Amino acid sequence: MIFSSVFFVWIFLPSVIALYYISSLILRNDPENRIKANNVLLLIASFVFYGLGGYRYLFLLLAVLLINYFGGIAAGKGIRTAMIVTVIADIGMLSVFKFADTFTEIILPLGISFYIFQSISYVVDVYQNKTQIQKDFINFSLYVSFFPQLVAGPIVKYTDIEKQLSDRVTTTDRFFDGMIRFGIGMAKKVLIANTLAKPADAIFNGEITGLGALVTWFGAVCYILQLYYDFSGYSDMAIGLAKIFGFELKENFDHPYASDSIQEFWRRWHISLSNWFKEYVYIPLGGSRCGKGRLLRNLLIVFALTGVWHGARLTFVTWGLFNGLLIISERFITGDILKKNPIKILNRIYTLFMVIIGFTVFRSENITRAFNYLREMFSKGNGIYTIFSYFSMRVMIALIIGIIAAFPVYEAVQKKLKRPVWENVTAITALVLLALSMAEIIAGSYNPFLYFQF
Repeated sequence: MIFSSVFFVWIFLPSVIALYYISSLILRNDPENRIKANNVLLLIASFVFYGLGGYRYLFLLLAVLLINYFGGIAAGKGIRTAMIVTVIADIGMLSVFKFADTFTEIILPLGISFYIFQSISYVVDVYQNKTQIQKDFINFSLYVSFFPQLVAGPIVKYTDIEKQLSDRVTTTDRFFDGMIRFGIGMAKKVLIANTLAKPADAIFNGEITGLGALVTWFGAVCYILQLYYDFSGYSDMAIGLAKIFGFELKENFDHPYASDSIQEFWRRWHISLSNWFKEYVYIPLGGSRCGKGRLLRNLLIVFALTGVWHGARLTFVTWGLFNGLLIISERFITGDILKKNPIKILNRIYTLFMVIIGFTVFRSENITRAFNYLREMFSKGNGIYTIFSYFSMRVMIALIIGIIAAFPVYEAVQKKLKRPVWENVTAITALVLLALSMAEIIAGSYNPFLYFQF
């Protein structure tokens, strides 16, 4: 099941919200039992949500829950072997499905990369005494499988949500804030990402030879915007839904295309994944507090794994290593040049250029097509097609809005307007966008989220 579907928006979500708030109202004078009842309700809803997306893999999710619940209890008692065995089991399950999905007909279970990483972070944290053991299986299971962020993140650390599992409140303000955030995320996905997906898919999936530079650059720009609004849209929807149920999740994107360096880009793009690799891979390897040789090794390992996390395809690994090499270059060579450069717009152009090149490889089905596509991007003369072959008024509007909204224009306008005025404008805008998105969903013009495949 996906958020941008008629069944989710019109049946599943209203039913869960209604039951949740009815339960909260009935048990309003009994906070402890109210939280317990609501956690059970959300856990059941999460299992139903995941089961409807592929009921066979619900057993895999249950296995992950049991392994990490008991593994966490043992690890929390200081048993290092238990921590190691549990983490190996998690990585083993993830690897089997990642590689099997690449070389066989087995379908990758929805969200496996996300809930496996959450489980690993919990087991490691309890072993290192960064958090307490969660002995309540319901609460632990809800942490791992909470449906708003179960299948496409953001990746949530247990320490960030521990207190909210046993003590949270739902208010009218939180409900409406959550609905507004959900509406904005829906519009990102349905109105921008899906619209730009059509020219991007047509260009990347068709015959590459002869496309020419203009068309291939147009396709690459459409794709990076599609990817950003698809994934950040899901994150917005997840954060909004969580807020409706009283949870506060951390941000996962911060205008990454407004970055002045690749290092800054990775502090703004898929923040939860970047932080996970930093805390559970990069720092344990020694981080930057080691010799230059080990630092180079650590960075390459982290970015190679970042590529593999997306899949076993060579293009993903190449994309990861490409970003790792850019980070290394900025650390030792180009970083000072970027900092001292007085014309900051050039830094942004450099960053976007590298991001586009990297995501072009990421999007390609194989290395051969990636190189062919890059060759066309830097070819001379006119191609056999023009961008008007893939253009429409709707694509143009989505492209313009997508480019503008990718930069912190929203925040700049927010600072200029008084708070009540801005809140009203935001609420009305979100309502209109949600209505337009719903019209698109009813018409059947939506696609699965890109990050469902990871």
